[in-house]
Amino acid sequence: MMGVDYFVRWSATEEQAHHSSDWFANNGPWRKKTNPGQKLNVAQASISLSNFYRAFASVFDDPLWKNETSKNGETQKSWIVQSIFKMYPATVAKIRDNNNVDIPRYGQFRTVLSHLGNLNFSKEEWMEFGSGTTVSGQAAFDHRTKILKNLILTYGENRDPIPATINQWICTEPEITDLERSELTDIRNAGTTISWKSIVDENHNPIQDEDSPPLLSKSGKALVQLLLNDVVIYEQSEPTNSHAIDLRKVNDDDLTAGDQILVKVTYSNINSVNCSLSQNLNW
Repeated sequence: MMGVDYFVRWSATEEQAHHSSDWFANNGPWRKKTNPGQKLNVAQASISLSNFYRAFASVFDDPLWKNETSKNGETQKSWIVQSIFKMYPATVAKIRDNNNVDIPRYGQFRTVLSHLGNLNFSKEEWMEFGSGTTVSGQAAFDHRTKILKNLILTYGENRDPIPATINQWICTEPEITDLERSELTDIRNAGTTISWKSIVDENHNPIQDEDSPPLLSKSGKALVQLLLNDVVIYEQSEPTNSHAIDLRKVNDDDLTAGDQILVKVTYSNINSVNCSLSQNLNW
């Protein structure tokens, strides 16, 4: 019979792409918390995953989850099922933060998942991420997964459940602030490094690191541009919240000393809604 480490389609894998991981690796959900040198066996891993789904079905019940074999609720459809599946390791990790447990119980899973109880997967905002609607492909799957895993990590025993406004918030633009640069003038010789901060939304994403890319950014990368009279003369993507302008890549054919240029930082969400910050610099 095929072992449990082979039959899981999406996440029990050594492949790190698309929010996948090796579930048997250190700190994985199928590695024992009480004895990290040991893995769960097939029966134990099956019970753990079953407890997760039983708890999920009780939090997001009919019509979002249907028990009839001939019917699927919204959370059982192809547009979201992969992302829900990949919530499992994050949920186990959150439970184990305060519990020395190898196989989390149904009630422990339900406590953490109830933190997300106001999510309405039938809302139009979530459906816009669907394979059969306006946004499709692996990028949409990955974006949903990133959001759901992050929301699990916002759970805390003394923290209120995520409010129902989360259903609209997920499609808003990424938010950044405090654009700064190391040099204000004469960057043609001295160069400059620009930096910015992500805005922390205490209601929807209180664990956002202001020095990390905003959660709602589709790619997690900023587009950094220099513009002269609205013409792009420099463009690079940046995965962090800081970028050193590479003077070798600036199209300076039409630039002279002292020219005023615009530095612009832009993030896009899954539906190509942008957030930008800009400042003037002297070349």
